[in-house]
Amino acid sequence: MGPVRMGRLRMGRTRRVPRAPPQAWHGHRSITAESQSCNNASSCIDTIGALWSYGKPNGRTDIPMALAPVTSNTHAFAAEWAPRLLSVLRIVAALLFLEHGTQKLLGFPPLASGAGPAMMTLPWIAGLIELVGGLLLLLDLFSRPVAFVMSGEMAFAYWIAHFPRNPFPVLNGGDAAILYCFVFLYIAAAGPGPWSIDASRSRNTF
Repeated sequence: MGPVRMGRLRMGRTRRVPRAPPQAWHGHRSITAESQSCNNASSCIDTIGALWSYGKPNGRTDIPMALAPVTSNTHAFAAEWAPRLLSVLRIVAALLFLEHGTQKLLGFPPLASGAGPAMMTLPWIAGLIELVGGLLLLLDLFSRPVAFVMSGEMAFAYWIAHFPRNPFPVLNGGDAAILYCFVFLYIAAAGPGPWSIDASRSRNTF
């Protein structure tokens, strides 16, 4: 019999009162027992969620503690590479955008029609923004305002040139315009990333 404590009755006699058992830890089930229910994709997801949810009342958990090194390494990798990949995104998007400008204004790569747009028309102005803006964004010169202008250009191009054809982007050919719009809008808000002229200038200053 477990530990007991003495309690006094009204008539003066004593009785043995079992001590209340400690609060049960609802996370006592083993990983093996939980994994036995993982027989398809849906149940596996539920099982993983259940394993992560098990824990003591004070917030300490068993499974996350076991996976703490993996989680820590993942967070460290993400913290180190997320800004760098922002720079990669900026460079790749700028190169692709620049190519549209060189095609319209410089004829490279050659257009299927053979001739570029007439000067001061909307396609010519769009090509000018793509050429100059793509080059500035690639070199990280005035990246935020340039990215914002190019985001606006893509939004304008979608509603003027693509949406009237069909409301669905997959049918009106406006997928690229939508992606460019939001990628440039993100760069305008998040900045060019650490692989940039501004970042190098800041490091040299301090």
